[in-house]
Amino acid sequence: MREYFIKGTKLGDRMIPGFRRDIVRDQASPEYGAACTPFKGFGEPGNNGYIGLLIAAYYNPASAYYRREDVLEDALLGVRYICRKQHPDGTIDLRETNFHCASTVGFDVQVLAYAWRLAHRDSGGTRLEKELEAALFRFLKNGARGMKDGGFHTPNHRWVLASALALCANILGDDGCREMCMRYLAEGIDCDENGEYTERSAGIYNVVNNRSLIIVSEEMGMPELLEHVRRNLRMVPCYFEPDGTVFTMNSTRQDNTKKLYPTAYYENYMLMACKDKSPEFAGIAGWLFDRMERLAAAAPSDYALCSAVDVPTWLLRMLLDPSLVDTELPEQALPVAYHRFFRDSGIVRGRREDLSYTILANSPVFLAVQKGTSRVTVRFGSSFYAKGQMISPEITPIEGGYRLQYSYSWGYTRPFENGSPTPFWREMDHGARERVLFKTLTMAVEIREQDGGLALTFSSRGIDELPAKMEFAFEAGGYWETPDILTQTRPGDTLLLKQGSGTYLYDGETFTLSGGCMEHSYTTGMRGTEANDPARFTVYTTAMGQFEKTIVIQ
Repeated sequence: MREYFIKGTKLGDRMIPGFRRDIVRDQASPEYGAACTPFKGFGEPGNNGYIGLLIAAYYNPASAYYRREDVLEDALLGVRYICRKQHPDGTIDLRETNFHCASTVGFDVQVLAYAWRLAHRDSGGTRLEKELEAALFRFLKNGARGMKDGGFHTPNHRWVLASALALCANILGDDGCREMCMRYLAEGIDCDENGEYTERSAGIYNVVNNRSLIIVSEEMGMPELLEHVRRNLRMVPCYFEPDGTVFTMNSTRQDNTKKLYPTAYYENYMLMACKDKSPEFAGIAGWLFDRMERLAAAAPSDYALCSAVDVPTWLLRMLLDPSLVDTELPEQALPVAYHRFFRDSGIVRGRREDLSYTILANSPVFLAVQKGTSRVTVRFGSSFYAKGQMISPEITPIEGGYRLQYSYSWGYTRPFENGSPTPFWREMDHGARERVLFKTLTMAVEIREQDGGLALTFSSRGIDELPAKMEFAFEAGGYWETPDILTQTRPGDTLLLKQGSGTYLYDGETFTLSGGCMEHSYTTGMRGTEANDPARFTVYTTAMGQFEKTIVIQ
């Protein structure tokens, strides 16, 4: 991994000026010493990545900042800031949302514990080095108390805290940290047989969980925890899209639907490649580092780079463990053809070279198909009592593909037979009313691979004269073409494909829809269905009553 260590060092060196530019140097400011980002206007005690990077650069002979005291002074400013902001109970605030937060301490410790170890091991005994080491130790000691007595909000916070407690247990010799770490682990690891964690967060929290479990495994001597990490890391490439981003539409966290590049996984794969001597993980690590370099090359300035690429705090790990630098492995190519059904997660992921598709349960968008940067998403709705948006609770395998289905019964109620004890609607026992003329609607879509694309068979059963719409939403700004027209699209544009086929051209990729149909024009305003996305271009086909129609996406 020496090549990546050298390149990572250069990448970190390029980021350092941008971080140093953000440091508040006004001693009268309450934010003195913080790296104060412009989009917040205040410092975050939990924003420690740049501190770890500065310390790594100072102790790294390959860095242009090796043994530069001004860099160490800035790192010390940052550590003093977070120590100053640490509450008497040992916790710190994540000022954008969480206060007296033990979990934020945990995220800090995941970086600063390794920074302390490096500073402790490689110290030259200068005044600044001693002050830095002492300040880091003080933060860890106070933070350990905050983590032992504090709590968490989310599933991944448990493993963050467990990992930070494990680090503090060994650095401080604190058995209370060890006991609390084991108390967290006693809940059991929330990673299913496919490698999916509870939050299904391919863009953020998979990385956090993996990093945390790797740390606990190392610090507590529990290699069995790495099995969860392996399962997740073997699953994750199935979420990589043809344009190098990661699929996030099924995440339950803040990365949901965001366009993110999975470069933060590099540390996960690099560490596990070295532990397992795995060409599979080494190949994915190499692929991720290549994406990291591409993003870095596209950043117009060192300041922009700090937002485009995750801080390479993994340099601390490599400096502390020379085997991570010296290990060289063959790199297995990333798979670009696969098919996986993650039943418990309600998702199917398929890919054929430059085309990927995702089938989703429990979502109005039940299908997403992507070529390069171009994506089309699909929904199915009807005007059934304003309750006709198809959201399938499960995905059912069928011959050659999958079936999604949604059923709903609704109708009318009659007046109470003997009147009501109250005239106020909200106080009435409406469950006691007689129900009449109830009807059941069943909407379904069957999805099968066909001729390099997908065939979608839509059906509606149970209601005559029911308007239904099939919706295909594309990235706006491309060109829609039929035998009769060619038009550029704008955000929020919609049209109806009345018959035949049409082709959408965007960013060098094309999607063709075949099987157009127009039996009505009730689309964007259909009651009870999701509104069209004002940022996208939407194509509709429509049908009436009970029907079965097939539309092909290629």
